[in-house]
Amino acid sequence: MALFVCAPIALLAGILTFHVYGLGAPTALFAFVVVLLSYEAWNEFRLNQREVRIDVSNRVVLLHEMTFLRKKRVRTFLADGFFAVVSYIGPGKSPIVYVELMTRDSRYGLRITEFPVTKWMEEPPEVQQLRVQLSIVLGLKDGGFLGGRFPLQRIKDRSWV
Repeated sequence: MALFVCAPIALLAGILTFHVYGLGAPTALFAFVVVLLSYEAWNEFRLNQREVRIDVSNRVVLLHEMTFLRKKRVRTFLADGFFAVVSYIGPGKSPIVYVELMTRDSRYGLRITEFPVTKWMEEPPEVQQLRVQLSIVLGLKDGGFLGGRFPLQRIKDRSWV
């Protein structure tokens, strides 16, 4: 996702550097890489500021996050909008175990947390314990460990709740 947003901006910066300022191709490539890496670093920082809180008394999941322009935003999701709590191993060089709340139509997921993989294709005990506790506290189905898979689409708005 970040590459689709950042690549055109970085490409434009490289073209402007190359054509407008008359600098060479290595400088244009350097500008492209700097813009791309800057965006990736900022996006990673912003995603690390994300915090999920669960209000058990109101059966609400609160997502505290930072927008791209550093504004704090709190999004509220009703627990009734979710169907199950699942965990799975996502793809990548260093795979990570994700714990998500799955919506009723099983198309979207709200990522709660992530853990490093200790053994390949095995769910760590703390992940299983968290998943079971979340399903009990929120009154949702325990969807279990799904193994290796691609993540669900992230929830973008509250229109489905």
